[in-house]
Amino acid sequence: MTFHSMIERIMPEVRSGSDEPFIIFREENDSWDYVFTKDYNGEPSELLEDIQAHDPYAVAFYGKYFSNGSYPYVIDKVLTARLQAEALEAQAGDFVYASEHHSLFLFFEKNISGLSSDVTDYLIDCRNPLAELYEIIPRHWRIVDLNEGHVAEDEQKAIAFIEDHVEERLNSQRKDRGDEGRQNDKRNIEGYEEKFSIQFASRYVVLAENPTAQEPYLVCNIRWDNPLGFEECYDGAVTNDYVDAMREFAKRLDTLAEALEVQLCESGLPVQTLTAADCLPGGHEVDWEGKVLIIRPEALSPEYRSAEQQLVLCTGGFGADPDASGRAVFVKELYSGKEYRYNRHEVAGLADPSKLPAWAMDKLALSRAPELDSKDIPSKIEAFQNEKPSLQKKLESAKTAIAKTDTQKDGGVGKTKKRDGRE
Repeated sequence: MTFHSMIERIMPEVRSGSDEPFIIFREENDSWDYVFTKDYNGEPSELLEDIQAHDPYAVAFYGKYFSNGSYPYVIDKVLTARLQAEALEAQAGDFVYASEHHSLFLFFEKNISGLSSDVTDYLIDCRNPLAELYEIIPRHWRIVDLNEGHVAEDEQKAIAFIEDHVEERLNSQRKDRGDEGRQNDKRNIEGYEEKFSIQFASRYVVLAENPTAQEPYLVCNIRWDNPLGFEECYDGAVTNDYVDAMREFAKRLDTLAEALEVQLCESGLPVQTLTAADCLPGGHEVDWEGKVLIIRPEALSPEYRSAEQQLVLCTGGFGADPDASGRAVFVKELYSGKEYRYNRHEVAGLADPSKLPAWAMDKLALSRAPELDSKDIPSKIEAFQNEKPSLQKKLESAKTAIAKTDTQKDGGVGKTKKRDGRE
């Protein structure tokens, strides 16, 4: 099974706070699995030696270890534990660069919540993730700071460097694979290979096939509205009748269309697609934090290319600063208040206050200046758009970021990655 399917399987143990130990490991064919480490008689399982022989980074856990943590928190803890096991292996083997590997592990452990799901997914796929980090980061950044106990370099620059390197690596792999790669990118859902899928209304509807199964056709939905944006399959149904499978596939699309239609009717807002023409000139040269941005329509699915999803308030991120080397821009939709993550190139620019729709003006008036007369709002917003954030605001933003990281264990938003343009 995939890493994320395996995490889904252990979540009931996490939620119940189970004290029954289990071990997470990677099989020889690169799939993931877990087994309980004790048999029905309470004795150590005979499988443990074989598991640890072919996967030296297999790590034992129990549900209560995660303290009823959220889905992304569990993923981060499991990946961190595997990197720690790799660092300990290097140290035990008297590896010449063991101290640098240990330093990289401490850096990763401290900064994992600042890494995108693209990076964590990439490391999950690596047989030796810590060694991969070692290859990515230049040697002068790997020097151990004995006083601080982590990589002696600006951490934000290191994170941005890792993000950019992984993105280039993934893009190169996709380009090299060509048509064959796109064929191999088809989902495999518990042994059923995707035949085709359609994305609509923040979901995928998938029809998959397993010719060897008693019921060879699977229809399921996929969502990615968890904090990390990982794909999650749900509402799966199997059948041995292909016509029934096609009917179910079409029925689910129709259900999503009806739900989206109701959602749009409830808002009562007309479709209004915003572009760079609705932005202030020079908007890419200023700090975006605390300002109203417009998301490029191309970054969204066709059914969501409207002002309700495009107008956002920037809450931070390395990509919000034009002088920083990072790309992540964290935002909150003006209309819904939902939080997302975009890359800097997906932002059209600063919204021109004179071109904002009336509902957006009302939202900003309520949140920022309820005491203002409505005729004063455009000028106040424009002044705020051009305002440089003060040192106090930056300090407050940093405190907020720390607080968000601390709440990740309790099911906080954590890092979010948009997939295919919507939640």
